[in-house]
Amino acid sequence: YPGLGVGGHCIPEDPLYLYWKAKKYGFNSKFIRLSADLNHNMPVYAIERVKALLAARKKKLARSRVLVVGVTYKKDVRDLRKSPPLRLLALLKPQCSVEYYDPFVPYLNIGGLSMDSAVLTPSDLKKYDCVIIAVDHTQVDYALIARHARLIFDVKNVYRDKKLKNVEAL
Repeated sequence: YPGLGVGGHCIPEDPLYLYWKAKKYGFNSKFIRLSADLNHNMPVYAIERVKALLAARKKKLARSRVLVVGVTYKKDVRDLRKSPPLRLLALLKPQCSVEYYDPFVPYLNIGGLSMDSAVLTPSDLKKYDCVIIAVDHTQVDYALIARHARLIFDVKNVYRDKKLKNVEAL
């Protein structure tokens, strides 16, 4: 399934250790390095996609309000270690007005990010120019988001079986 990259305490690091160790013994394992670089740059790619989606609607990211749904490194956990959505938030913060919603993380105070989780109500959802589904937590009301969000960039493919005009997938 698609995503913003890999997180946690071992998956992002262990392959790079293997890459380093293999290189030390003269083995060339370019695909490990390439995979790590690709995963690391997924938040940048996601932002470029959001810019294009907004531009198609005659909006600029700089004048937009964005909501990132999910900030943990994987579904239904509280763990933020090496979380790609945190990198997404950090990259978006200087470019637009950005907030997040995560049922597992009521506030963030990490890596220069200091913010409280937003509230998901119909009126609150309508104020965002784009909602990015970054983590597919089971406790999130995706039907509510689909009904009230102007534009949804679905990184986790939660709307894959739905034909919705306001949803774009990764």
